Amino acid sequence: NNIKIFPNSQDENVTHTLPRTQQPTGRGTGTATGQNKEDVYETRSGRKSKRTRPYGYVAPTKNSSMTDIIDSLERNILDPTAFITQQLHRMSIDKNDYSAAELENIYKFPFAFAANTTNQDTPNYREATTGKYAGEFDEAMNTEIEMLKRLKTWKVVRRKDVLKSKILKSTWAFKIKRLPSGKIRKFKARLCVRGDLQTFGVNYWETYAPVVSWTTVRLLTVLALVHDLHSKQVDYVNAYCQAPLQDHEELYMEPPRGYKIDCDEPCVLKLLMSLYGLRQAGSNWFLYLKDSLLRRGFKQ
Repeated sequence: NNIKIFPNSQDENVTHTLPRTQQPTGRGTGTATGQNKEDVYETRSGRKSKRTRPYGYVAPTKNSSMTDIIDSLERNILDPTAFITQQLHRMSIDKNDYSAAELENIYKFPFAFAANTTNQDTPNYREATTGKYAGEFDEAMNTEIEMLKRLKTWKVVRRKDVLKSKILKSTWAFKIKRLPSGKIRKFKARLCVRGDLQTFGVNYWETYAPVVSWTTVRLLTVLALVHDLHSKQVDYVNAYCQAPLQDHEELYMEPPRGYKIDCDEPCVLKLLMSLYGLRQAGSNWFLYLKDSLLRRGFKQ
């Protein structure tokens, strides 16, 4: 991949091209001069903007030796500031793997690494549906949809009867679950709501959900051993989706990608259960679980 470098030079005669994340959104492209925090870059349209963080330099590492990378850094970075020994230790780099000349250059021009990596076990929608395991993920999505239907998670309503501002987007989360040996155990697909689009006081209120302390878990385990008691562990499948929404909560969701609704006109899904991703899903699940345990004779 690439090694991204963040220099801290004070030379005002140096011009850096803005990284993609800092490219101006106006017409044309822009350049920035200077290295002070308050420097201003100007677009072709005349709009001026202050940069908010150091510019980055990306050193290509593909088919490059360590010496080539260091030479590239020397040519493009004037005064990088970092603690090279700490960086080498943090990245578990063995100094014995490099020659004396390479190490001299490394210590002469210290730099910081930012690794850009992708995890094949957590693909996005495009990677999951077009990649090596497209068939397995397609089956996992169908399984998820059928489970949500059995739980009566939503009902279909006409889009024109719902305010656009009340409709949340949906997204898929994929995961390849493996055994400790690394062998694939199952393919998981989970349908989630874009809870980051919710607004407090409009479509969510209470979000607090208590979590058990590990001290309590250890105490119960010790008591079970001392008194020769049997203990059981329960794992709920799609736990949040079993908890109904509160009476005052009215939420709608866009149909998930790859799922066709049996509707003669544009429709959306009105949520009846606390789908994963909702800000109040954890709180609703706790209330639902607490009421269920109280009805079974447990005490809080």
